[in-house]
Amino acid sequence: MLEHKSVVAVAAGREHAIVATADGEVFSFGGGQAVLGRQGSASEPGLVTGALAGQAVRHVAAGEV
Repeated sequence: MLEHKSVVAVAAGREHAIVATADGEVFSFGGGQAVLGRQGSASEPGLVTGALAGQAVRHVAAGEV
C-alpha cells in the first residue's frame, strides 16, 4: 500500500508504527488491534480514517498502545 507513496515521517511505538506521506495521508500497522481507526490486517499498512481523515498530516508520533 505504500509502494508508490513518498513517506515524510515515520514513528514507531512498542508494537506499532505510523507513517505520514507527502500527500498528508496517515498509515499504521502492527499492534494487536486496529490503531487510530484503521481497517485491515495489523501486518499490512492500513490507511487511517476517523478524525484524521482528510487532514494534511505532516508529523506523526507513537508510543505505548
